Amino acid sequence: MEIKRSTQNATSIITSLLFLVLLPAYSQKEMARDSRPMKKDTLFFYREKDYIKRGFWDWDHFYINEKSSEEVFFFQFIDKTFDLHPNEKDILCPRNFIRNSEFYRSELEGVKINSFRLSEYLGKFVIYLVEESDLSGPRFYIRVEALTYIE
Repeated sequence: MEIKRSTQNATSIITSLLFLVLLPAYSQKEMARDSRPMKKDTLFFYREKDYIKRGFWDWDHFYINEKSSEEVFFFQFIDKTFDLHPNEKDILCPRNFIRNSEFYRSELEGVKINSFRLSEYLGKFVIYLVEESDLSGPRFYIRVEALTYIE
């Protein structure tokens, strides 16, 4: 009887030690998995120069030509590349995209776009502005992020 109890105690102690040793390793693995960035879908927009304009003083900002409230929606430059090859049908017209979205109200006078909600929605995507070179050179892709600031 005494041998059985000591065997049970030893087994219990070993199980507890294994649990204490393996738990931190498992927890670190789970935390590492949770801290990985989520893969985002990609949106490509033609940079229509009459609709998406570069900032006059801040060349790394691209503003859309829409009326908004005191919030200003813009795209912030991240980097530029020539190496992407999206299908033509995947490149969207930004004017149609915004005007057909829930963030645009054509019936309103003055304020027509909810800048904050639009930038919050577009923040879920990797965004590229597709621009043709001025001198009939190669097409390039400007990676941007959607942001809002208050005037």
